[in-house]
Amino acid sequence: MKILSASAGMLTALSIGVSAHADLVINEVDADQSGTDTAEFIELFDGGDGNTSLDGYSLVFFNGSSDTAYETVALTGYSTDADG
Repeated sequence: MKILSASAGMLTALSIGVSAHADLVINEVDADQSGTDTAEFIELFDGGDGNTSLDGYSLVFFNGSSDTAYETVALTGYSTDADG
């Protein structure tokens, strides 16, 4: 499994089994804000190759104060858009 993880203050991307295209990176994050909000997002970027399969990747969300994972989202079946 390839894991992209995000936590408060630390973003990492681990790629296992690198292919011929650029590695995926976490390019931008809008983390949880105080109060009620629903606009959080994580932007992945494949270096501009476009339409890169995300099969085998998962996003793992960590609580930065306790370093515990609280949610994992499998990205199998998704891909980057045409712009990467």
